[in-house]
Amino acid sequence: MTLAADPRRGRWIPWLFVAGLTLTFAVNGVMVWLALDSWTGLTTEDAYAKGLAYNRTIAERAAEAALGWQATIAFHPDGPRSGRIEATFSEASGDRLNGLEIELVLRRPTNQGHDQSLLLAARGDGRYDAPVTLPLAGQWDAVLEARRGGDRFTARARLLVP
Repeated sequence: MTLAADPRRGRWIPWLFVAGLTLTFAVNGVMVWLALDSWTGLTTEDAYAKGLAYNRTIAERAAEAALGWQATIAFHPDGPRSGRIEATFSEASGDRLNGLEIELVLRRPTNQGHDQSLLLAARGDGRYDAPVTLPLAGQWDAVLEARRGGDRFTARARLLVP
C-alpha cells in the first residue's frame, strides 16, 4: 500500500516565507521612521578643522592647567526656567580671582537652536553672575571662558534647570 501525497498539505509553506519577509520589511520601516523622526540634528561643526587643530588644543589645555585656576559653575533658580548663573574662581593657592572677563554659553545637549550666550558681571571676591531665563527646563551644558590679559581658561558644567 502506497500513500499518495496530498497536494493541499504544504501549500501554506511559501506563504510563511512571504509573511516573514513582510514582517521584516515592516519592522525595518518602523525603525527607519523612528530614527529619522527622533534625530535632533546635533553634529560637531567643523570636525575636520578641529581635528587638524588637535595639537594646538592640547597646548591650550596645558597652558590652562599651568595657570592653576579653578572654577565652579552653579544655577540658582528663582522661578520656572529662570534664575541666576554664578561662577566662582580661585587660584591654586586658594585666593579668589578678580578682574576676569567671562563669557558663558549655555547649550541644550539634546536639542538644537536653544543656545544662549551670557556675559557674567563681577560681584567681588571671585564671584561672577548673570540672570538667565531659559526656554526649556532640564539639563543644560555650561561652557565658560574666562580671560585676563593673555591668559585664558575654560570650564564646563552640566546644570539642571527646574
